[in-house]
Amino acid sequence: MLARFLVFLSLAFSSHAPFAATPFSAGILRVQVTAEMPFDAFAWYPTRDAENPFEAGPYTVAARRDAAPAEGRFPVVLLSHGSGGSPFAHRDLASHLARAGFIVVAPVHVGDAAGRTERRDAGLAPIDRPEQAQLALQAVLKDPRLADRADPARMGAIGYSAGGYTALVLAGATPDFARWPAYCRQSPDNAVLCSQVTDMRYPGSQAGQWQPPREPRLKALVLIAPLAMPFGPEGLATLRLPVQLHEATGDAIVPSASNGDTLMRAILPVPQRRRVAGGHHVFIDPCPPAAMARLGELCTDAPGIDRAAIHAALRDQVTLFLRSQLE
Repeated sequence: MLARFLVFLSLAFSSHAPFAATPFSAGILRVQVTAEMPFDAFAWYPTRDAENPFEAGPYTVAARRDAAPAEGRFPVVLLSHGSGGSPFAHRDLASHLARAGFIVVAPVHVGDAAGRTERRDAGLAPIDRPEQAQLALQAVLKDPRLADRADPARMGAIGYSAGGYTALVLAGATPDFARWPAYCRQSPDNAVLCSQVTDMRYPGSQAGQWQPPREPRLKALVLIAPLAMPFGPEGLATLRLPVQLHEATGDAIVPSASNGDTLMRAILPVPQRRRVAGGHHVFIDPCPPAAMARLGELCTDAPGIDRAAIHAALRDQVTLFLRSQLE
């Protein structure tokens, strides 16, 4: 009995174990990704160094820049931000996952990021996004600072809003871009998705013979208020991954009827579904006071909505799910 117990301890605390009992701190580094439109990716990762929070625009990032990575091999999680957003809109989730023993790869979707939306406006962001995400993963996995710490055999993805679309494509779903203008004819009041749509130019209309990039190593998806409207049942039929789905009951941008409900009917195994009160932007990390006025509706919730509490629960739910799928 004593011998078996000692063997158990040895395995539990080996350098390969990604979820050691001793918590990590969060490190962060920037990786420059070579592409037709070069862009940055940020990688959060486990470290034993003390965190040293820093300012990134209006945000405070609770991590230590260029910290020494902790010993071990860790699961890798792609984190794709929403349209016009930034990886730092999900900084708290990324730091939380790093402390739990994950490497988080978060590309800046240039052309569909804060201050750079020209590719979205031209209808090309749905083509760019999955390719950027794949390039970011490749760049981080090859980066000498993290290459021997990342375990690509244990890989998942998190996507918020258009990032959910991005994760679905990489996981094997095939969009039908003709669904976009059809949706907008039925839902013309959805200004966010339909303000620039015409029958001649809409997101993805210039796809031509585009072959969606795939990441076959993905083993689990976390979809947060995902843009799933461009996928029909046939486009989701080959996606067979565990999925955790988070939605807001008051989401008028990606309402459940045309997004989450489609995923629930088409994906096997049936996704874990979590719903909270609030609108689409409730899943953006709580805003610092200095950003409240400038970012407006991105930071503002209806009375009675506790965004901080929602995110505390979200972080725990996402971590537990990814642990269960990537261990």
